[in-house]
Amino acid sequence: KPLHRMPARLAISMGGTTMNTSSIHLCVDGRYVINHYPGIGRVTNMLCHAWATHPQIHRLDIIINNHSPHDLFRLPNATPHVQIHSLDAKPFGVAEWWQMQKLLRRISPDWVYAPYFLLPPSHRPTKRMLTIHDAIPLEHTSKSWIQQQVIKQIVRSSMARVDCVTTVSAHAALQIQHHYGYRGPIQVIHNGVADAFFDRPPTYQLAKYGISQPFGLCVSSNQPHKNLPGLLEAWALAYRTGLIPPDSQLVIAGHTDTRRATPWCEQQYADIPIIHLSDPADELLNQLYHSAHLFVLPSLAEGFGLPVIEALAAQNVVLCHDYPTLRQLHGEVVYYTDMQKPQQVAHELGELWHNHTLRRKAIQRAQAHAYTFRWESIANQYIAHMHHAPTSRCTDVGA
Repeated sequence: KPLHRMPARLAISMGGTTMNTSSIHLCVDGRYVINHYPGIGRVTNMLCHAWATHPQIHRLDIIINNHSPHDLFRLPNATPHVQIHSLDAKPFGVAEWWQMQKLLRRISPDWVYAPYFLLPPSHRPTKRMLTIHDAIPLEHTSKSWIQQQVIKQIVRSSMARVDCVTTVSAHAALQIQHHYGYRGPIQVIHNGVADAFFDRPPTYQLAKYGISQPFGLCVSSNQPHKNLPGLLEAWALAYRTGLIPPDSQLVIAGHTDTRRATPWCEQQYADIPIIHLSDPADELLNQLYHSAHLFVLPSLAEGFGLPVIEALAAQNVVLCHDYPTLRQLHGEVVYYTDMQKPQQVAHELGELWHNHTLRRKAIQRAQAHAYTFRWESIANQYIAHMHHAPTSRCTDVGA
Protein backbone atom coordinates (compact mmCIF):
# COMPACT_ATOMS: atom_id res chain seq x y z
CA LYS A 1 0.00 0.00 0.00
CA PRO A 2 1.20 3.58 -0.59
CA LEU A 3 3.16 4.71 2.43
CA HIS A 4 1.40 8.04 2.78
CA ARG A 5 -1.96 6.38 3.48
CA MET A 6 -0.83 5.54 7.01
CA PRO A 7 1.41 8.42 8.07
CA ALA A 8 3.82 7.86 10.91
CA ARG A 9 3.61 10.19 13.83
CA LEU A 10 6.54 11.58 15.79
CA ALA A 11 6.88 13.24 19.16
CA ILE A 12 8.98 16.35 18.53
CA SER A 13 10.33 18.40 21.42
CA MET A 14 10.53 22.13 20.72
CA GLY A 15 11.46 24.53 23.49
CA GLY A 16 10.41 22.02 26.15
CA THR A 17 6.99 21.44 24.55
CA THR A 18 6.21 18.06 23.01
CA MET A 19 3.92 17.94 19.99
CA ASN A 20 2.84 15.20 17.62
CA THR A 21 3.63 15.83 13.96
CA SER A 22 2.87 13.60 10.98
CA SER A 23 6.02 12.52 9.19
CA ILE A 24 6.37 12.98 5.48
CA HIS A 25 7.01 10.70 2.54
CA LEU A 26 9.03 13.00 0.28
CA CYS A 27 10.16 12.54 -3.30
CA VAL A 28 12.90 14.79 -4.74
CA ASP A 29 13.26 15.49 -8.45
CA GLY A 30 17.00 14.84 -8.57
CA ARG A 31 17.37 15.17 -12.34
CA TYR A 32 19.16 18.48 -11.72
CA VAL A 33 21.82 16.95 -9.49
CA ILE A 34 24.07 16.76 -12.53
CA ASN A 35 27.24 18.45 -13.75
CA HIS A 36 25.31 20.74 -16.12
CA TYR A 37 23.53 22.39 -13.17
CA PRO A 38 26.37 22.92 -10.66
CA GLY A 39 24.53 25.46 -8.49
CA ILE A 40 21.07 23.90 -8.41
CA GLY A 41 22.71 20.48 -8.34
CA ARG A 42 24.69 21.27 -5.20
CA VAL A 43 21.69 22.81 -3.45
CA THR A 44 19.44 19.85 -4.26
CA ASN A 45 22.14 17.36 -3.30
CA MET A 46 22.68 18.97 0.10
CA LEU A 47 18.94 19.07 0.75
CA CYS A 48 18.77 15.35 -0.03
CA HIS A 49 21.49 14.65 2.54
CA ALA A 50 19.74 16.77 5.16
CA TRP A 51 16.37 15.12 4.51
CA ALA A 52 17.86 11.60 4.44
CA THR A 53 18.55 11.77 8.18
CA HIS A 54 15.70 14.04 9.24
CA PRO A 55 13.36 12.58 11.90
CA GLN A 56 10.24 13.93 10.18
CA ILE A 57 10.98 12.19 6.86
CA HIS A 58 9.91 8.56 7.10
CA ARG A 59 10.71 7.85 3.47
CA LEU A 60 12.81 9.73 0.92
CA ASP A 61 12.70 8.88 -2.79
CA ILE A 62 15.20 10.53 -5.13
CA ILE A 63 14.68 10.38 -8.89
CA ILE A 64 17.75 10.63 -11.13
CA ASN A 65 18.58 9.97 -14.78
CA ASN A 66 21.76 8.01 -15.38
CA HIS A 67 22.03 9.39 -18.91
CA SER A 68 23.15 12.73 -17.40
CA PRO A 69 26.70 13.05 -15.98
CA HIS A 70 26.53 13.49 -12.21
CA ASP A 71 30.00 12.46 -11.00
CA LEU A 72 30.46 15.79 -9.18
CA PHE A 73 27.81 14.85 -6.63
CA ARG A 74 27.38 12.10 -4.06
CA LEU A 75 23.75 11.49 -3.24
CA PRO A 76 22.80 9.79 0.06
CA ASN A 77 23.33 6.05 0.16
CA ALA A 78 20.27 3.89 -0.36
CA THR A 79 18.75 2.58 2.88
CA PRO A 80 15.40 1.03 3.79
CA HIS A 81 13.89 4.52 3.95
CA VAL A 82 16.02 6.22 1.26
CA GLN A 83 15.43 4.98 -2.27
CA ILE A 84 17.26 6.08 -5.44
CA HIS A 85 15.26 5.60 -8.65
CA SER A 86 17.12 5.71 -11.97
CA LEU A 87 15.30 6.67 -15.16
CA ASP A 88 16.45 5.21 -18.46
CA ALA A 89 15.47 7.67 -21.17
CA LYS A 90 16.65 10.83 -22.89
CA PRO A 91 16.85 13.56 -20.20
CA PHE A 92 13.81 15.85 -20.12
CA GLY A 93 12.19 14.01 -23.01
CA VAL A 94 8.76 12.45 -23.46
CA ALA A 95 9.89 8.91 -22.57
CA GLU A 96 11.45 10.19 -19.35
CA TRP A 97 8.20 11.99 -18.47
CA TRP A 98 6.19 8.77 -18.87
CA GLN A 99 8.67 6.83 -16.76
CA MET A 100 8.39 9.45 -14.00
CA GLN A 101 4.61 9.37 -14.15
CA LYS A 102 4.57 5.58 -13.75
CA LEU A 103 7.08 5.78 -10.88
CA LEU A 104 5.19 8.50 -9.01
CA ARG A 105 1.94 6.54 -9.28
CA ARG A 106 3.67 3.51 -7.81
CA ILE A 107 5.44 5.19 -4.87
CA SER A 108 2.68 7.79 -4.27
CA PRO A 109 4.60 10.24 -2.02
CA ASP A 110 3.03 12.95 0.11
CA TRP A 111 5.16 15.64 -1.53
CA VAL A 112 7.34 16.02 -4.60
CA TYR A 113 10.05 18.68 -4.37
CA ALA A 114 11.01 20.27 -7.70
CA PRO A 115 14.19 22.42 -7.57
CA TYR A 116 13.67 23.84 -11.07
CA PHE A 117 10.76 25.00 -13.19
CA LEU A 118 10.55 21.93 -15.49
CA LEU A 119 8.14 19.98 -13.30
CA PRO A 120 7.71 16.25 -12.83
CA PRO A 121 4.25 14.83 -13.67
CA SER A 122 1.34 15.59 -11.39
CA HIS A 123 -0.34 12.79 -9.48
CA ARG A 124 -2.98 13.44 -6.87
CA PRO A 125 -3.10 13.36 -3.89
CA THR A 126 0.64 14.04 -4.06
CA LYS A 127 1.45 17.74 -3.57
CA ARG A 128 4.23 19.59 -5.35
CA MET A 129 6.62 22.22 -4.06
CA LEU A 130 8.60 24.30 -6.57
CA THR A 131 11.66 26.48 -5.95
CA ILE A 132 12.26 29.38 -8.34
CA HIS A 133 15.79 30.55 -7.56
CA ASP A 134 15.71 33.92 -9.31
CA ALA A 135 14.48 35.92 -12.29
CA ILE A 136 17.96 36.53 -13.72
CA PRO A 137 17.06 35.19 -17.22
CA LEU A 138 14.70 38.17 -17.49
CA GLU A 139 16.87 40.67 -15.61
CA HIS A 140 20.45 40.15 -16.83
CA THR A 141 20.50 38.10 -19.99
CA SER A 142 21.76 37.80 -23.53
CA LYS A 143 18.59 35.98 -24.58
CA SER A 144 16.34 37.37 -27.28
CA TRP A 145 12.91 38.83 -26.56
CA ILE A 146 11.28 35.67 -27.91
CA GLN A 147 13.43 33.45 -25.69
CA GLN A 148 12.54 35.57 -22.66
CA GLN A 149 8.84 35.25 -23.43
CA VAL A 150 9.12 31.47 -23.71
CA ILE A 151 10.92 31.30 -20.35
CA LYS A 152 8.32 33.58 -18.80
CA GLN A 153 5.43 31.43 -19.96
CA ILE A 154 7.06 28.17 -18.84
CA VAL A 155 7.79 29.53 -15.37
CA ARG A 156 4.32 31.04 -15.02
CA SER A 157 2.72 27.77 -16.04
CA SER A 158 4.83 25.82 -13.56
CA MET A 159 4.03 28.16 -10.66
CA ALA A 160 0.31 27.89 -11.45
CA ARG A 161 0.41 24.08 -11.31
CA VAL A 162 2.08 23.51 -7.93
CA ASP A 163 0.81 23.66 -4.38
CA CYS A 164 3.44 26.07 -3.11
CA VAL A 165 6.28 28.18 -4.46
CA THR A 166 9.50 28.95 -2.61
CA THR A 167 12.51 31.06 -3.42
CA VAL A 168 15.89 31.66 -1.84
CA SER A 169 15.87 35.35 -0.85
CA ALA A 170 13.49 38.24 -0.28
CA HIS A 171 14.88 40.11 -3.27
CA ALA A 172 14.39 37.06 -5.49
CA ALA A 173 10.75 36.95 -4.38
CA LEU A 174 10.27 40.57 -5.43
CA GLN A 175 11.90 39.90 -8.80
CA ILE A 176 9.69 36.86 -9.38
CA GLN A 177 6.59 38.88 -8.62
CA HIS A 178 7.77 41.68 -10.90
CA HIS A 179 9.02 39.72 -13.91
CA TYR A 180 6.59 36.81 -13.86
CA GLY A 181 3.54 38.65 -12.58
CA TYR A 182 3.05 36.09 -9.82
CA ARG A 183 0.59 37.16 -7.12
CA GLY A 184 0.41 34.02 -5.05
CA PRO A 185 2.30 33.42 -1.79
CA ILE A 186 6.05 32.89 -2.07
CA GLN A 187 7.85 31.32 0.87
CA VAL A 188 11.43 32.54 1.29
CA ILE A 189 13.74 29.71 2.38
CA HIS A 190 17.44 30.44 2.02
CA ASN A 191 20.05 28.10 0.63
CA GLY A 192 22.52 26.61 3.07
CA VAL A 193 26.16 25.71 3.51
CA ALA A 194 27.52 22.20 4.02
CA ASP A 195 29.09 21.50 7.40
CA ALA A 196 32.34 20.44 5.71
CA PHE A 197 33.10 24.03 4.69
CA PHE A 198 33.41 25.08 8.34
CA ASP A 199 36.37 22.76 8.91
CA ARG A 200 39.85 23.31 7.54
CA PRO A 201 40.83 20.31 5.38
CA PRO A 202 43.54 18.11 6.98
CA THR A 203 45.65 17.98 3.81
CA TYR A 204 46.30 20.34 0.95
CA GLN A 205 46.84 19.31 -2.66
CA LEU A 206 46.76 22.69 -4.33
CA ALA A 207 50.38 22.56 -5.56
CA LYS A 208 49.52 19.93 -8.14
CA TYR A 209 47.17 22.46 -9.75
CA GLY A 210 49.95 25.05 -9.92
CA ILE A 211 48.48 27.05 -7.03
CA SER A 212 50.76 28.73 -4.52
CA GLN A 213 49.86 31.24 -1.84
CA PRO A 214 48.87 34.00 -1.74
CA PHE A 215 45.96 33.83 -4.17
CA GLY A 216 42.59 35.42 -4.69
CA LEU A 217 39.64 33.15 -5.34
CA CYS A 218 36.52 33.48 -7.48
CA VAL A 219 34.01 30.61 -7.65
CA SER A 220 31.82 31.23 -10.67
CA SER A 221 30.55 29.89 -13.97
CA ASN A 222 31.10 31.86 -17.17
CA GLN A 223 27.52 33.00 -17.64
CA PRO A 224 27.38 36.64 -18.83
CA HIS A 225 25.85 38.08 -15.64
CA LYS A 226 28.66 36.50 -13.58
CA ASN A 227 30.86 39.32 -14.91
CA LEU A 228 34.17 37.49 -15.13
CA PRO A 229 35.49 39.99 -17.73
CA GLY A 230 34.93 42.78 -15.19
CA LEU A 231 36.84 40.89 -12.51
CA LEU A 232 39.75 40.14 -14.84
CA GLU A 233 40.03 43.77 -15.91
CA ALA A 234 40.08 44.95 -12.29
CA TRP A 235 42.46 42.21 -11.15
CA ALA A 236 44.90 42.95 -13.98
CA LEU A 237 44.83 46.65 -13.06
CA ALA A 238 45.53 45.87 -9.39
CA TYR A 239 48.32 43.45 -10.30
CA ARG A 240 50.05 45.71 -12.82
CA THR A 241 49.94 48.79 -10.59
CA GLY A 242 51.26 46.99 -7.51
CA LEU A 243 48.04 47.19 -5.46
CA ILE A 244 48.40 43.44 -4.85
CA PRO A 245 51.73 41.57 -4.54
CA PRO A 246 53.62 40.49 -7.68
CA ASP A 247 53.55 36.83 -6.56
CA SER A 248 49.76 36.74 -6.14
CA GLN A 249 47.59 34.47 -8.28
CA LEU A 250 43.94 34.61 -9.30
CA VAL A 251 42.13 31.25 -9.14
CA ILE A 252 38.80 30.96 -10.95
CA ALA A 253 36.88 27.78 -10.16
CA GLY A 254 33.53 26.77 -11.56
CA HIS A 255 31.51 25.28 -14.37
CA THR A 256 32.54 26.27 -17.89
CA ASP A 257 30.04 26.42 -20.73
CA THR A 258 32.16 25.98 -23.85
CA ARG A 259 29.57 27.89 -25.89
CA ARG A 260 30.37 31.03 -23.93
CA ALA A 261 33.44 33.24 -23.71
CA THR A 262 36.42 32.18 -21.57
CA PRO A 263 37.95 35.59 -20.80
CA TRP A 264 40.76 34.18 -18.61
CA CYS A 265 42.28 32.74 -21.81
CA GLU A 266 42.51 36.07 -23.61
CA GLN A 267 45.95 37.24 -24.72
CA GLN A 268 45.63 40.56 -22.90
CA TYR A 269 45.95 38.68 -19.58
CA ALA A 270 48.95 36.55 -20.60
CA ASP A 271 51.16 38.34 -18.04
CA ILE A 272 48.73 37.75 -15.15
CA PRO A 273 49.08 34.53 -13.09
CA ILE A 274 45.58 33.06 -13.59
CA ILE A 275 44.56 29.47 -12.89
CA HIS A 276 41.19 28.11 -13.98
CA LEU A 277 39.71 24.94 -12.47
CA SER A 278 36.62 23.57 -14.21
CA ASP A 279 33.95 21.80 -12.15
CA PRO A 280 35.95 21.35 -8.93
CA ALA A 281 34.66 18.80 -6.43
CA ASP A 282 33.61 20.03 -2.99
CA GLU A 283 36.80 18.65 -1.41
CA LEU A 284 38.92 20.84 -3.67
CA LEU A 285 36.60 23.81 -3.22
CA ASN A 286 36.97 23.52 0.53
CA GLN A 287 40.76 23.64 0.23
CA LEU A 288 40.50 26.69 -2.00
CA TYR A 289 38.15 28.55 0.34
CA HIS A 290 40.36 27.91 3.37
CA SER A 291 43.61 28.73 1.59
CA ALA A 292 42.62 31.87 -0.34
CA HIS A 293 43.77 35.26 0.88
CA LEU A 294 40.63 36.93 -0.47
CA PHE A 295 37.36 35.81 -2.06
CA VAL A 296 35.74 37.86 -4.84
CA LEU A 297 32.28 37.40 -6.36
CA PRO A 298 31.97 39.78 -9.35
CA SER A 299 28.45 38.64 -10.32
CA LEU A 300 26.04 41.47 -11.12
CA ALA A 301 22.95 39.51 -10.04
CA GLU A 302 22.32 36.60 -7.67
CA GLY A 303 19.23 34.88 -6.36
CA PHE A 304 21.27 33.80 -3.33
CA GLY A 305 25.00 33.58 -4.10
CA LEU A 306 26.02 30.19 -2.67
CA PRO A 307 29.82 30.74 -2.98
CA VAL A 308 29.60 33.74 -0.64
CA ILE A 309 28.21 31.76 2.27
CA GLU A 310 30.69 28.93 1.61
CA ALA A 311 33.59 31.41 1.69
CA LEU A 312 32.27 32.88 4.95
CA ALA A 313 32.05 29.42 6.50
CA ALA A 314 35.77 29.08 5.75
CA GLN A 315 36.38 32.45 7.50
CA ASN A 316 37.41 34.21 4.33
CA VAL A 317 37.34 37.92 3.50
CA VAL A 318 34.62 38.52 0.88
CA LEU A 319 34.27 41.29 -1.70
CA CYS A 320 31.18 41.28 -3.91
CA HIS A 321 28.98 43.48 -6.05
CA ASP A 322 26.62 45.79 -4.16
CA TYR A 323 23.47 43.88 -5.12
CA PRO A 324 20.25 43.89 -3.03
CA THR A 325 20.20 40.13 -2.44
CA LEU A 326 23.69 40.10 -0.93
CA ARG A 327 22.99 43.19 1.19
CA GLN A 328 19.84 41.58 2.58
CA LEU A 329 21.55 38.29 3.36
CA HIS A 330 24.91 39.42 4.72
CA GLY A 331 24.66 43.04 5.85
CA GLU A 332 28.04 44.27 7.08
CA VAL A 333 29.63 40.83 7.17
CA VAL A 334 31.02 41.19 3.64
CA TYR A 335 32.46 44.15 1.72
CA TYR A 336 30.74 45.67 -1.31
CA THR A 337 31.82 47.56 -4.38
CA ASP A 338 30.57 48.41 -7.86
CA MET A 339 31.90 45.55 -9.96
CA GLN A 340 31.19 47.53 -13.12
CA LYS A 341 33.95 50.03 -12.23
CA PRO A 342 37.36 48.31 -12.66
CA GLN A 343 39.43 51.09 -11.07
CA GLN A 344 37.23 51.12 -7.97
CA VAL A 345 37.37 47.33 -7.72
CA ALA A 346 41.16 47.34 -8.11
CA HIS A 347 41.45 49.80 -5.21
CA GLU A 348 39.15 47.66 -3.02
CA LEU A 349 41.19 44.56 -3.86
CA GLY A 350 44.36 46.28 -2.71
CA GLU A 351 42.73 47.60 0.46
CA LEU A 352 41.32 44.23 1.50
CA TRP A 353 44.57 42.49 0.59
CA HIS A 354 46.74 44.61 2.90
CA ASN A 355 44.49 46.24 5.54
CA HIS A 356 44.81 43.93 8.57
CA THR A 357 42.13 45.78 10.54
CA LEU A 358 39.50 45.27 7.84
CA ARG A 359 40.57 41.68 7.33
CA ARG A 360 40.47 40.83 11.04
CA LYS A 361 37.02 42.41 11.39
CA ALA A 362 35.68 40.36 8.47
CA ILE A 363 37.21 37.09 9.63
CA GLN A 364 35.91 37.45 13.19
CA ARG A 365 32.25 37.65 12.16
CA ALA A 366 32.27 35.43 9.06
CA GLN A 367 31.80 31.96 10.51
CA ALA A 368 29.19 32.88 13.14
CA HIS A 369 27.11 34.42 10.36
CA ALA A 370 27.53 31.36 8.14
CA TYR A 371 26.33 29.05 10.94
CA THR A 372 22.84 30.54 10.60
CA PHE A 373 22.66 29.00 7.10
CA ARG A 374 23.41 25.37 7.96
CA TRP A 375 21.48 22.85 5.87
CA GLU A 376 19.94 21.23 8.94
CA SER A 377 18.11 24.44 9.70
CA ILE A 378 17.16 24.97 6.04
CA ALA A 379 15.72 21.43 5.78
CA ASN A 380 13.62 22.11 8.89
CA GLN A 381 12.12 25.18 7.24
CA TYR A 382 11.11 23.24 4.13
CA ILE A 383 9.48 20.52 6.22
CA ALA A 384 7.64 23.05 8.37
CA HIS A 385 6.28 24.69 5.24
CA MET A 386 5.11 21.33 3.88
CA HIS A 387 3.20 20.75 7.11
CA HIS A 388 1.50 24.14 6.93
CA ALA A 389 1.24 24.77 3.18
CA PRO A 390 -2.26 25.56 1.85
CA THR A 391 -4.13 22.61 0.37
CA SER A 392 -5.18 24.40 -2.83
CA ARG A 393 -3.04 25.64 -5.68
CA CYS A 394 -2.65 29.27 -6.54
CA THR A 395 -3.40 30.20 -10.15
CA ASP A 396 -3.14 33.96 -9.78
CA VAL A 397 -0.40 34.60 -12.32
CA GLY A 398 -0.47 37.84 -14.25
CA ALA A 399 -0.72 38.00 -17.99
